[in-house]
Amino acid sequence: MKKFNFNYVTVLLGVLMMVFITSCKDDNGEETIDYTPVLNKNFSFTVNANDVVFTTTIPGNVWFTVEGTDYPTVDKTVTVNLPLKGTYPVTCSTLGSGVTLTSAAFDVVIEADDLSFLEEGIWKALTGGADGGKTWILDMEKKYFHNPLDFYGDEEAGGTSTNIWGPWGGTDIYGWGSTPEVGEIVFNGVTRSATLTLTDGVNADGTAVAKADGTGYEYGVNATSRVGTFEGTFSMTTYERDANFLLLSSGATLWENMLTGQYKYLGTLSEEMSDITFAEGLRFPLDKNRVGEQQFLAEDLMNVKIIHCSDSALVVRVKRTYEGFDEAGNHKESKCWLLYNYIVKEYDYPEDVFVAPDRPATSGTLEDGTYKLAEIPGFYYNWITLALGDTWTELDAYKKNMAEWWCLGNPAETLLDGVLTEIGQARWDAAYSAYTAQTIVVSGSNITVNYKGINVWGANPTELIDSTYVTTFTSAGGVITLAAPISVYTPNAAFDNVSELYILPGLFTTGIAIGHDQIDEANKKYETKLQNWIKQ
Repeated sequence: MKKFNFNYVTVLLGVLMMVFITSCKDDNGEETIDYTPVLNKNFSFTVNANDVVFTTTIPGNVWFTVEGTDYPTVDKTVTVNLPLKGTYPVTCSTLGSGVTLTSAAFDVVIEADDLSFLEEGIWKALTGGADGGKTWILDMEKKYFHNPLDFYGDEEAGGTSTNIWGPWGGTDIYGWGSTPEVGEIVFNGVTRSATLTLTDGVNADGTAVAKADGTGYEYGVNATSRVGTFEGTFSMTTYERDANFLLLSSGATLWENMLTGQYKYLGTLSEEMSDITFAEGLRFPLDKNRVGEQQFLAEDLMNVKIIHCSDSALVVRVKRTYEGFDEAGNHKESKCWLLYNYIVKEYDYPEDVFVAPDRPATSGTLEDGTYKLAEIPGFYYNWITLALGDTWTELDAYKKNMAEWWCLGNPAETLLDGVLTEIGQARWDAAYSAYTAQTIVVSGSNITVNYKGINVWGANPTELIDSTYVTTFTSAGGVITLAAPISVYTPNAAFDNVSELYILPGLFTTGIAIGHDQIDEANKKYETKLQNWIKQ
């Protein structure tokens, strides 16, 4: 009888174990991990009254779905408030390597109702509280806001760290060649549902429209109509306003810009901000062109940020992913966030009392001599935010922004991938040549402006406009009053037919700062212009 060789068996078992272990590795020899969500294995939850805290150890993109609404985790956790007593079915999902893995459904039990959160903060302001009764509409009639639509740009929205700007005043939507959707939205905080009613809206299914001359594509809406009542759920996460949420290129925060500029009439901003996620098919009523031309992705419309919400005013930030078309008819990347301004349909807004901006102290007078404008760039373009100036010293960046601001005509013609097109460069060359050729001559109480400029919207967008303005002026406390209006050209801060100027000392190291108001009381809109005149 042969002896049993235990050493041989031990070696054999070791080999088999190595084979088994190797079989649990991928083709690269790395161990594979099953990230399928399993309750109490790689995720868990705790219930604290009406707050449910979900946590997970699964890396990457993880979310919990409660009654059809997704709640994405941040740093592997998310808190969901469930205000009503009941049993809620929940799943946990993760996305990895293009595959979604979802847990078995499990129940979360809430023992009692708690609607107290609806009586404070943004929840109260947005929904009207537990009793509801608040309907939001775009402020098309400017009953409260300066315009129904404004905008700003930053690096996150496709700009650069040196190109962070706005809001500048926006548009009534018609001014952008569009028409508003006619609709309203109501939020029910008790059921966490929203109702969108559109009597004149569009679907996001429009396409580019070829230019008649065959030179490319342009804006054009041929989207299908969307009319009706649409209901679904929403989730909202609220948080305290971050004082340093965004620092503009001017050095001011976004909030400082708003409260000293176009949104000054708000007085203060709400202490809270919030992020809203809509169920599919729900969104705020917006404007037809931007929706119809598919400037928004579906997730842009379903995920928005409330940057201000009071009892009677709502400012919603929406990401615009695309803007315009290239020569092949493809969407071009956008460069800004859009701010849609809403008012309460049921609210009786009092007549607005227009308040002009506080101007810096003025002093001095115009000395005799010949003046020319400072080189571009290198001076601020308005005296409210001093928003351009020495922060944008690169000429290429300046030209790019002039094109984006429509100062050289339609950006679709003048700008391509952040660089001036041949048309754009020709208009810039003409504009800069005209700008540098101007002179302002002061002699006693007489002033003569040898105006040279171009009209980028004229029949010949590079044709020189050559005019001479001769008038007299009086000066008191730094305020220059002209007997007849004058014009002084710059691509972005032109004085057009103005009769009053301000000397603002201390803004520039060389030359003098000359300011001008552009106030439209009827439309609750004001702008300011600023030029740097250098005595020769």
